[in-house]
Amino acid sequence: RRILKPWKRSWSLFSEQKLKYGIRQAEKAKSKSAIIPWKISNALWRNLNKPLPPLGFGTFHLAKHGFKGNDLQQSRKVLDEAIKAGITLFDTAPIYGFGLAETILGEHLGNCRDSVIIATKCGLIAENGRVRHNLSYDSILRECDASLKRLNTSYIDLYQVHWPDPGTPLKDTCKALTRLIDDGRIKHAGVSNFSLPLLRETETLLPLYSVQNHFSVLTDSDRKDIIPWCRSNRMQYIAYNVFEQGLLTDAIGITYRTGKNDLRKLNPLFNDRKAFETALYHRQHTGCKNAETALEFAFSNRDISTILISTTNKEHLHDNISICSKFRNTAFHS
Repeated sequence: RRILKPWKRSWSLFSEQKLKYGIRQAEKAKSKSAIIPWKISNALWRNLNKPLPPLGFGTFHLAKHGFKGNDLQQSRKVLDEAIKAGITLFDTAPIYGFGLAETILGEHLGNCRDSVIIATKCGLIAENGRVRHNLSYDSILRECDASLKRLNTSYIDLYQVHWPDPGTPLKDTCKALTRLIDDGRIKHAGVSNFSLPLLRETETLLPLYSVQNHFSVLTDSDRKDIIPWCRSNRMQYIAYNVFEQGLLTDAIGITYRTGKNDLRKLNPLFNDRKAFETALYHRQHTGCKNAETALEFAFSNRDISTILISTTNKEHLHDNISICSKFRNTAFHS
């Protein structure tokens, strides 16, 4: 009876299949140190009380650097506009501006903290000007505490593994996420940039709330396997980079050149001129000629729970909100 109570309170979030899975795993557990459902049920199996909205706001541009012509003050203004417009999901990461994006987000959310969903990440560590993967137990706990402080909050709604770490056993990562859920520091765990085999392996260790992957008209392989798998397993699918860092908008044309500190240089579609021109050609011949049609393509897949947008332009923000309202019947503030 003690095991079932927390699950009964969160029936709306997880399917009967997952409840049966939890019972089976609990019965099989042989030691207190094992990663088993009853040790994480107190927090994991409860509802977010805030279902994921169809449109979320990405905060990479709050990193100050990374894209040509990025204006941090303008980015702050658009963040405030997104809050006023009624966007309730804000996605960030410690690696964005090496903590700056989280700090700014925490400052701007202020009194509306309890009415929004904060999603942040772990696993990418900046050291001596370089970025390395680290999903070890101790590192995740340290990262989470640092994020809580920067975000000025006592809990994180959705804590996501940013990228897989081949150098850390998956069970160690899941053990750390379990600990954070038990402690109440995070409400739910998710992953980002995971393949289907890795997702399946993770689900045997820890029930996941969401998957956040790259999805666009030029990068849509997930619709064949991961998105259907998420649907079957009642898991949220969050799409990022639907505009391909601006390539699927009117802002970038054939004459575009990356700036000195432009992270687009890391994108194969930008750092290879032939690939860039091929992508532009494909854009023109798929009917996906601007941001509106790029969003429409993503919204047309009903199994995508949430689409993340990131912009420093108020007009573009409201255009994106209008498209969301059209396709998902979601009301925002004017």
